Parts: sequence; structure tokens; C-alpha cells
Amino acid sequence: MVALVAVSLVGTAGATVMYQDSADELRAENEELRAENEELRAQLNATRSDLEDAREQVVALERRLETRTRDVDRVTSELERTEGQLSATERELEEELESDLRSLCNKRNNGVEPECSDYR
Repeated sequence: MVALVAVSLVGTAGATVMYQDSADELRAENEELRAENEELRAQLNATRSDLEDAREQVVALERRLETRTRDVDRVTSELERTEGQLSATERELEEELESDLRSLCNKRNNGVEPECSDYR
């Protein structure tokens, strides 16, 4: 019976030692997980900050793009208007030149020269 009590005590002591080791391992693992969790939170905060900065840059770039687009539209309109004025001026000058050549040809030799036949 003494042997049975001794074996029982040794078994209980062994179980207590195993439980103690298990608890120590769990505490150490818990501490590692807490440290990792803290590091991940710091990374998440940094990523959120970077994302906010990127969003602000996108907003600023969109504003600049809108401004540039309006500038391009304005310049395009001005260019089209100027091209229209240039075309009208060219037509007027061609008509005036043709009229002047006709008048000149009619004055010289009464339009007899062959190159004057196109301007009658």
C-alpha cells in the first residue's frame, strides 16, 4: 500500500510538473503572440497613414488634371477660333489678289495676254 501511495504521489507530482511546464509554454507563446500583435498593429497604422497620404495625392492630382483639362479646352477653343479667322483672312486675301490681278490684266493690253485669261 505504501508503494501504491508512493506511486500515486509520484504520479501527481509528475502531472503537476507537466502542467507547470505546459502553463509556462503557454505564457511564453502568449507573450510572443502579444508582441507580434503589437507589431502588426503598428504596421497597420503605418499602412493606413500611407493610404491616407496616397488618397490625398490622388485628390490633388485630380484637381490638377481638371485644371489642365480646362486649360487645354480653352486653348483649343482659342486655336480653333484663330484658325477660323486665319482661313477667312486667307480667303479674303485670295479674293483681293484675284480681283487685283483681274484689274491689272484688264488695264494692260486690254486683257489680251494669255496669263490674264484666267482672271476675267
